Amino acid sequence: SLQDRPNQYLFFNPLFFNKLLISGEGFLPILKEKGYLCDNYSIIGTSRATLIEKPMDNTNKKIKKYIEIKKTKKIITCFGLQAKSEYELGLDGEDGSSYKSNVSFLKSILKLAKKFNNAYFIVRFKDEQTFFTMPKEIILESEKTKNIEVHRNIKAINSYDIANISDIIIGKQTSILEESLAAGKKVVFYDD
Repeated sequence: SLQDRPNQYLFFNPLFFNKLLISGEGFLPILKEKGYLCDNYSIIGTSRATLIEKPMDNTNKKIKKYIEIKKTKKIITCFGLQAKSEYELGLDGEDGSSYKSNVSFLKSILKLAKKFNNAYFIVRFKDEQTFFTMPKEIILESEKTKNIEVHRNIKAINSYDIANISDIIIGKQTSILEESLAAGKKVVFYDD
């Protein structure tokens, strides 16, 4: 079995394979406890962590602005989630991806930005639609605050390039946080 996010095995019913690729040896007892029967587990690490731990590309024009900021401030990147619809929440339950939870996340990061002027905060959601549904007063307040930016166009710069230049990463549970942790970054998992 091969999938992009090996840790997702933990969330599904036991499946039977002769070989499972896993992120680390710490997952062996968890998978066995959950009833996975497998002859061979291969530890592959977190597959995209190498994109975060690579040397910073100073020639990348998309991150040039952040390289300049990094000379005087710590870069803190904050990854939110894609806001689920009320229908999806009814099916899955609240897992931190509701509209309300994403608004709370942005408000919390804005408070941090106001408190820590020696840091520069970059906020990204998983999709652009989540940004456009944020309350206008919070977006306007973030635009007035000099040391925070909320990305509107998530295709303009790659999340892994941003994680690469970050000193600290704060976010809701998502694979890029796990990959950042595997790459040696300081990571704070935000859960409201």
